[in-house]
Amino acid sequence: MKLGEIGEVGEMAMSPGLADALQGDKQLSTDVHIAWQKYLQCDWGNLGEDDKEMNNNAVEDPGSDRILARYPTSQGDIYIITEQDRSFTLIMFCNEY
Repeated sequence: MKLGEIGEVGEMAMSPGLADALQGDKQLSTDVHIAWQKYLQCDWGNLGEDDKEMNNNAVEDPGSDRILARYPTSQGDIYIITEQDRSFTLIMFCNEY
């Protein structure tokens, strides 16, 4: 896998709070979609350089660490987190963490 593509993300899930907020909110839906596209391209959003480097290393060496990114939305920041074993990815509001 080349850097720039996240690779395997496993099963997808969304937190209950984000799922509820998405009901009928087109802007939030657009924001989450944009965040997801960035995530898949290894754009980690609003993280420090050390965290971005950890994510890049995890992409280069799958299974070495989880991947976490943070993005702004119209209703507050969200996290996208892929587990270390790449079996599962969760999208959630940061305040639900």
